[in-house]
Amino acid sequence: MARSAGDGQFAVSMFLTPEECALAEKQLSYNFSDSRYAFYGGYPEAERKILVLFPDYADMHDFDASEYFLPLLIKPCGYEKLTHSACLGALMNCSAKRSAIGDIVITDEGAVVFVTKAVAELLLTDRNILTRVGREKVKISIAPADLTENIKREYEEVTFVMSSCRIDCIVSEITGLSREKVKGIILAGEVMRNHESVRDFSERFEVGDIISVRGHGKYIIQALSDTRKGRLRVTALKYR
Repeated sequence: MARSAGDGQFAVSMFLTPEECALAEKQLSYNFSDSRYAFYGGYPEAERKILVLFPDYADMHDFDASEYFLPLLIKPCGYEKLTHSACLGALMNCSAKRSAIGDIVITDEGAVVFVTKAVAELLLTDRNILTRVGREKVKISIAPADLTENIKREYEEVTFVMSSCRIDCIVSEITGLSREKVKGIILAGEVMRNHESVRDFSERFEVGDIISVRGHGKYIIQALSDTRKGRLRVTALKYR
């Protein structure tokens, strides 16, 4: 991609996971520090994003993301609310690769899904490809701008009280597992801090960090404070 941008072309990836975005950014800063790039996911809090490297003559104002991916609205015909997993399964049953699908956001109108332009054109052209999500009949259309502009992630505020701000402490609180068992899931690569695997049990987290534990959710650390008994109170936002 860096070579393509150097040759005067926009270099555009497929949708990357948060972990892949962090890795790409690190590699660019280490090996291609002169590269100019940006990530696009369709809305400010998007998790899955495309990476764009700009040629010398262009910048982000010259890039039209709609040439590469589009937001679709999967609207149920009945009263059953769609789920993220059901929508993802339905899209992948249409032979769409996971990397061609960005975020899926459930709204009152239906599911807004960001997909590559090729997938969007296929679904919009052949109306028989995706007609159901689970047992619910659905209709596919371009998501209206007012819907995508107002997308916001939903969070649940949670509080933990623990002995210190070590990673193993908060993972134990999140999972309900003993510290000994927590060491096992950390060694298995199931714990991430700011989208990078944690390997050190004693690594410390701080305000603003994103902690994710596979199968147990993702949390943004909002505040740290001491309790009257000298323990640590952690306030976090859990992704819904």
